[in-house]
This record gives sequence, structure tokens and C-alpha cells, in this order.
Amino acid sequence: MLIKLFQERGSAILIVMALIAMLTAVGIMSVDRATVDITLSFNQLSEEQAFYVAEAGLQHGFAELNRDFTWRAGVVTLPVGDGFYIVTVIDSTTDSTLADTVVCVPGQWSTMLPPLLRAL
Repeated sequence: MLIKLFQERGSAILIVMALIAMLTAVGIMSVDRATVDITLSFNQLSEEQAFYVAEAGLQHGFAELNRDFTWRAGVVTLPVGDGFYIVTVIDSTTDSTLADTVVCVPGQWSTMLPPLLRAL
């Protein structure tokens, strides 16, 4: 009986240490997952902001062309929220290989969207 008691000594501490190690691993994975989720949310927000800034530039170009069909001046660096857009009109009078086109280049987030958004 005395020999059996000595053989089981320390088993509780091993179980507790294993449980602490498992809980620590779960905690580390949870923090890592939360960090990844925050990063993804930030990237999605930046992407959506870039899209809407480019869309605003496109709509501005369309509105100017609807108001005055001869408008070719473009818009340079018009701020919208945290970004800005630049509208350039390229038509068949300046380049005979093109149909009339409005080109909108997103300013601040040009890496988030394709560099040129073309609409006919």
C-alpha cells in the first residue's frame, strides 16, 4: 500500500500542467484568429472605400458629360472622404483608335482597384 502511494505522487500536477498547456494553446489561437479577423475587416473597409471613391469619380464624369457633351477638361484631384479621384476624358478626337471613354483613376487606393476603370 505504501509503495503504491509513492508511485502515484505527482500525477495531479502533470494533469494540471497538461490542462494549462491546452488552455494556453486555445487562448493563443483565439487571439491570433481575432487579429486576422480585424486585419481582414480593415482590408475590406479600404477596398469598399476605394470602390466608392472611384464610383463617385465615374458618376461625376458622366454628370459633366450629360450636362455639357463638349466637356473634355476632366477633374483633377477632387477629394471624397479620405480619398480622392481624378477624371480624365479620352475620346476619339484625341485618339482615333478609341470610342468615347471616361477614365476614372482612384487616387489614394490605386493598389486596391485596377488602375483604370473604363466605362463606355
